[in-house]
Formats: sequence, C-alpha cells, structure tokens
Amino acid sequence: MRTLIVTLVFLMTSLLGYTQSSGLHVLKKKFKGEADVHAFKLNGLLARLAIKMIDDEPFQEAVSSIRSIEFISIPKSAFSDQHLSVQGYKKFLVENRFENLMDVRDNGEHISVLLAPGARDERYVIIVDEGNEVIVFEMKGHINPAHFTSGKITSTSL
Repeated sequence: MRTLIVTLVFLMTSLLGYTQSSGLHVLKKKFKGEADVHAFKLNGLLARLAIKMIDDEPFQEAVSSIRSIEFISIPKSAFSDQHLSVQGYKKFLVENRFENLMDVRDNGEHISVLLAPGARDERYVIIVDEGNEVIVFEMKGHINPAHFTSGKITSTSL
C-alpha cells in the first residue's frame, strides 16, 4: 500500500511539473509544420544579450534575472483552421496554474500577461493578439515588479 501511495505522489508531482512547462509547448506542438508559423528560443547568454539591447536601464534592471525567452508567431487564420481561439488558449493556461496578471487593449491589439509561479523560476506568458497574427512569448526567470510600480519604467520609455 505504501508503495502505491509513493508512486501516486510521484506521478502527481511529475504531472504538475509538466503542466507548468506546457505554456508554449502546447502551441508549438499544435502548429508544428503550419505555414508562416515561426518559433524561436533564446537561452542564457543570448537572452541576456537581447535584454541588454533595449536602451532603458531601469527596464534592464527589472528583467535582469530572466533566464530564457521563447516565442512563437502564429497567423490568426491558423487558429481558425484548427478550430482554436486565443481566449481558449488563455483559458487552458489558467486551468494549468497560470494567473492572469493583466489585460490591455490598445488600437486593436489585445495584450495579456500571465504568470505561473515556481520554486526556481517563474514563467511569464505574454500573448499579443494583433488581429492578423498572434505572438506568444514565454520568459523564465524573475521580473522585479518594484521597478514597474516605482515609476522608473513608463510606457514611453519602452
């Protein structure tokens, strides 16, 4: 009986880790081979170099603990061809331990920021719905929210 309980606990822990890592993995798997779908991943040094290219010191300080950046660009028509929606993807993320931090609508764009807290790294998913295209970013690491709430970073500085 004890072996069965230990096995079940191990399986549940493994599944929780898998669901947390599935933010972008699900989209990449679903749209693999589709026309005009592009996915890129920057780990470690390359992610830090990409962040340093942004010419805003407070922003660089806020995101200096990001360990990897991954993104995928998907035409909106591919979503409808697969009978999927951006809202359905967001719902999937929320069901898999992501918290919706923010939704912003501006000039026809809808931007959502979601967070999955983790023991080692947090996972941030940013969904940009631009009408013709959906771009999803996943960043692993830590973003210091104090820089955003202190007024050091504004939308004009980005």
